[in-house]
Amino acid sequence: MNNKEIIKCQFSKRKKELINKIQELLNIQQVKLISYFDDKDSFFYELGQKNGLYLNISYLGRGPFKENELTEVFDHGNYDHLIWISKEISECEEIDLVWTYSHELQHLIHALEDPNISIISDYIWKVWGKMDYTKHWLELPNELDCEKTAKKITEIIFDKQICKNYIEKKFGLQFKAKLDYLKNVISNNIYEELKKIIIENKFIYLKFENEISKEYNINIDIAEFIN
Repeated sequence: MNNKEIIKCQFSKRKKELINKIQELLNIQQVKLISYFDDKDSFFYELGQKNGLYLNISYLGRGPFKENELTEVFDHGNYDHLIWISKEISECEEIDLVWTYSHELQHLIHALEDPNISIISDYIWKVWGKMDYTKHWLELPNELDCEKTAKKITEIIFDKQICKNYIEKKFGLQFKAKLDYLKNVISNNIYEELKKIIIENKFIYLKFENEISKEYNINIDIAEFIN
């Protein structure tokens, strides 16, 4: 089955060309992917503030998209991956779309390299979602790697100075610190880095293991990481 783009929002011909260009630059093959450019924002799906989302359907199910028009698409097609882009980003400036879509496509690349990356990172976020964000903040290595890819693709499509100005306006100085952290602290093995997060906070993950594991299509044995 071919990759498919579904565009529900106002979308220029130029933006469609950019989507194709990003897929080409990242060498995205035919992998049963839906890219869904929505006419609704994340709060409609009770996602909080999100510009985009990658979902490994084959391992993690349909997530928040179980009961809406996307359901019909899933039911009539054999898809393994979903990239959802909010209305705000889909109808925003081209550079916002390029950054967000490139970020989410890198999540797809991670999942194709190792499906466990999707599973474990999703598990970590579910646990962290039960905690007080004012006291705990977590930089996931896969998220940082996706930001690195978004920067690279944005520089290619626009240019380095435009990308630099965009980063300074949107993210400020903290972005450079994130990339420095990625370069200096995180190894090339993202899955192993995710396991380290669980090991270093093992009592937190054990506390929620049974409750959260029920949400998955496959069993996650956290004890595998901490024994």
